[in-house]
Amino acid sequence: MQLLNTGEMHLNTVGVEVAEEEHDFQEMLLGEWSTYQDDVTGIPLDSRLVQAARAEELSEISKRGICTKVPIADCWHVSGTKPIRVRFVDVNKGDESNPIYRSRLVAQEFRDGTPSLFAATPPLEALKTLFSLAVAGRGRRQIGFVDIKKAHLYAKATRDVYIELRPGDEQEGMCGKLNYTLYGTRDAAHNWEREYTNTLVDISFQVGKSTTCVFRHEQRNIDIVVHGDDFTTLGTSWDI
Repeated sequence: MQLLNTGEMHLNTVGVEVAEEEHDFQEMLLGEWSTYQDDVTGIPLDSRLVQAARAEELSEISKRGICTKVPIADCWHVSGTKPIRVRFVDVNKGDESNPIYRSRLVAQEFRDGTPSLFAATPPLEALKTLFSLAVAGRGRRQIGFVDIKKAHLYAKATRDVYIELRPGDEQEGMCGKLNYTLYGTRDAAHNWEREYTNTLVDISFQVGKSTTCVFRHEQRNIDIVVHGDDFTTLGTSWDI
């Protein structure tokens, strides 16, 4: 399973070129004169960079086959309701001088009386222990940080979830049945936790006894603490 994928649009020549090359597609899909704002801060965003980030997100969703087109009637038959709405969430993770735009297509699955499924988070002591082991090793082992982008898109769907078709791929009478988890679904974090746990166990990592967010590879002397999509590792430079 390939986990690393940046999925972010930086303000550089690459980002501008992507926006220019896909201008016609984005104009049809997003509107040439659309205005956007940061969904966290409310600050206005550069429309060209937002469009480029959204196009990159849609390209990844299409490439990974996140959902399969099915008749909306299937959704009503299985769930008793219409497909879940989707929307873009746009965020500048950088600043004005060095913007880093990220757009996510998010399902708006609101609670229907069924509790959401959450993923475990590591205790602070887990990270403290990892750093203490690094210091005690006097440089023999090093700390590494891995941030998994688009993490939830790697987790396989475990229930029947139907969404509106993504922008630019609409088809009358059809909706999308998720093959993989989409951000905003109730079990997105839980499914992602199961996905990375199974992946690490398959390559001989052992799950911690006190918390399921800690992993150890005994033969290669590697320790990992996982918090959401952030992996903090401890091992030799050639192993992490």
